[in-house]
Amino acid sequence: MGEPLVEPREHRAWVRALVALGALTALAVVGWLLVGRGGRTDEERGAVDLVGRRGASTDAAVRDTVVGAPAAVNGFLRFAADPRASARAGVSHDYTADGLRQLADALTAMAGDRLGDDASLRERIETVRHRADAMQRGRRWSAHARDAREAFLSAADVLASLERDAAAGAARDVTAARDAAMSVDVDLDPIVQIDRIERSFAATAAVVRRLAGASPRAISP
Repeated sequence: MGEPLVEPREHRAWVRALVALGALTALAVVGWLLVGRGGRTDEERGAVDLVGRRGASTDAAVRDTVVGAPAAVNGFLRFAADPRASARAGVSHDYTADGLRQLADALTAMAGDRLGDDASLRERIETVRHRADAMQRGRRWSAHARDAREAFLSAADVLASLERDAAAGAARDVTAARDAAMSVDVDLDPIVQIDRIERSFAATAAVVRRLAGASPRAISP
């Protein structure tokens, strides 16, 4: 009989080294899966949450639009429903002024052919635009607050007229929009009362949405 084969000592050492390396690699993969996928850092979790909130706010804004309404109407409704819009509020009043311009566009689309016969309606819509532009001129902040309030009040007047023509049963909503406009304090900088500006946009949007969805008569072709 031949002598049993004896595995060289150097070969056994290489095998043990490879086994150890494989075990370490497996542990590293498991750790990466736990940390990289399941155990996100605070920054990563914050980023994911922010994306989720943005998606949710976008969905909410879409739900607040009216099928078949003019693009300008739905554009304003999306603006008013977007909780991130007021993040643009600052000394240049971009948030308020841009929102008022979108509101004026929505009112123009809703009034349609009636603008040709109703000079008062045209003037009130133009007042909204004029006040929005005035807010971004270099004047005292008290004038800017008055501009915002007068713009919302003019918009409420337009909506009241459209509501009467449409018989949409939204008179209470118009009153709520007017009350929200009056809550804007002309003795306070608009920046420190942005919550009142937001409420005015929301109350005005409620009337716009109600009229846009009420009947074909509420929106001119």
